[in-house]
Amino acid sequence: MRKLLLIFILITIVVTFKSQTPIDSLLKILEEAKYDSIKIFNHLLLSEKYSKFNKFEKAADHAITGLAIAEKYNSPRLLGMSYNRMGHSYLERSQYNNAASYFQKCLSLYLLLDNKKGISTSYSNLALCYNDLGKNDIALEYLYKSIKIKEEINDEKGLAGTYLILGNIMQDNKNYIEALKYYKTAISYRIKLNDLAGQSSCFNNIGNIFYRQNLIDSALSNYKRSVAIKVKTNDRKRLSISYNNIASLYHKINQYDSSLTYCKKAEINNKEIGGLNGLAFTYINFAQTYLSLKNYKEAAEYAGKALITAKNTGASDELSNSYLFLSKCDSAKGDYKSAYIHFNEFYLADKAVYNENNGKKLLELQTQFETEKKEQEIALLNKNKLLQNAELEKQKLNLIQNKQNIELLNNLNLIKELKLANQNTEINKQALLNQTQRKSIELLNKENELKKQEATQKQKLLNQQRYVIYLFGIVALLLIGFSIFIFKALKQKQKANQIILKQKSEAEKQRNLIVEKQKEIIQSIQYAKRIQDSLLPSKKYLMKHLKFDT
Repeated sequence: MRKLLLIFILITIVVTFKSQTPIDSLLKILEEAKYDSIKIFNHLLLSEKYSKFNKFEKAADHAITGLAIAEKYNSPRLLGMSYNRMGHSYLERSQYNNAASYFQKCLSLYLLLDNKKGISTSYSNLALCYNDLGKNDIALEYLYKSIKIKEEINDEKGLAGTYLILGNIMQDNKNYIEALKYYKTAISYRIKLNDLAGQSSCFNNIGNIFYRQNLIDSALSNYKRSVAIKVKTNDRKRLSISYNNIASLYHKINQYDSSLTYCKKAEINNKEIGGLNGLAFTYINFAQTYLSLKNYKEAAEYAGKALITAKNTGASDELSNSYLFLSKCDSAKGDYKSAYIHFNEFYLADKAVYNENNGKKLLELQTQFETEKKEQEIALLNKNKLLQNAELEKQKLNLIQNKQNIELLNNLNLIKELKLANQNTEINKQALLNQTQRKSIELLNKENELKKQEATQKQKLLNQQRYVIYLFGIVALLLIGFSIFIFKALKQKQKANQIILKQKSEAEKQRNLIVEKQKEIIQSIQYAKRIQDSLLPSKKYLMKHLKFDT
């Protein structure tokens, strides 16, 4: 009975949507709801709706309320939906660690339920979080797991989103050929699904690839295609990303006024929707442009704002860039001490993003170094206390100290070797990148040449087709003219035949009339003759009575 009632209420929701806006409808149903399952369902839907309208705080409130009820209600499905919505609520506000925590809870629950679609979606969501946190290795691991499951269940929409994220990670690692391949795969799914928002993301990210390859016109074209779709669909969160990218592009080609214009657009949009991570990126763009304009005061102010915002959101890329621009501002102003401190912070943050594994090794060596240094200090203190003891004890302490110094030097040498290895790795990566870029340019040139040849062949084919069309047109015109001539001749012949037939008919009528008149005359003559015969004496009578001269 309860299930039937739930179904009836859900049907009522759908019917009510036809006459009212979704939010008003959901709020009305939420007020009248008596069962916890309906309340949970409506709170989660309201959270999604408010998120689409960029009202992230209201979206978060409904997500929290829905989760609180779901934790008391015995429904794993609704609890999983609540965890997932909470994760997205934090992700929308750029709170990536909190988002990852809830997506992990969601994943654990779906693994217990063996819900493949839920599992694959959770993997993709976790990849989003770890990618924004700069942990690309973990993000890639989750993405490959997600793709495998989505291919098994033929989840095309999910595959489109996953390939987009995968392209982003490849681009972050400067593997542009692979990134472009994944973006093209994603956009083919988006077009098939008529997903405008997804298409705009693909165009934006393809623009990023061209930007990094200094193909300015291609980058700007893709950015503007992305902006046009986002404005059309009111996708204001991602609109800030495109504004920031266009601002960076104009800065790259030294058009600083245009860069500041788009920075301002991004700042206004981010503040209105509460997009903290996008705001941090916008502040960095401001700092970069003002630094190029040698307005160091404004540059430092915006770099400081970016640093505070990045710390609040946990966005590692923006954090490292904030330190870098603060260091540049300090250096430009002659404050080299602050410049050194900020650059060191940038180096540590940058290594945390791009070389996490080596960073852990360096951290372990640093910990070992500090531990041994403390042990050395303790040994020196003990040595000072025991100087009055026997000479033998003094020699032992010296030996211990020498041993520790040797180990310390070995550790320092190991650290230097690791740094040198990192530098060599970076050099090799750059060489590989240059080689890849050269190959990419060669491929593009070949592709352009093939396109030119195809265009020439198509033009020749079009010319041939045009000549054939003209020939057929002339033949058709001749046929039409001949047909008109024949038609007119037939018409004239028919008209002449009609005249002849008419004349023949008239002659026949005249002939018949003459015959009739002739008959009438003959009859009249015969009649007159009868009258005459009746009036005149007969020949016999005349012969009898008349006398003739002899």
